[in-house]
Amino acid sequence: MPINVTVGKLIKVGNRPISLTGGLRYWAESPDTGPKDLGFRFVVTFLFPK
Repeated sequence: MPINVTVGKLIKVGNRPISLTGGLRYWAESPDTGPKDLGFRFVVTFLFPK
């Protein structure tokens, strides 16, 4: 059973908007052959609005 926490922030660098997202996953319970411990995620998305 994973527990996920994710946060995101929209920032501007000059006039260009950029989305930053980070997350943490903790496996509270898993089978013996399944995933364990912690996982991290960081995402940068460059936005190109019209």
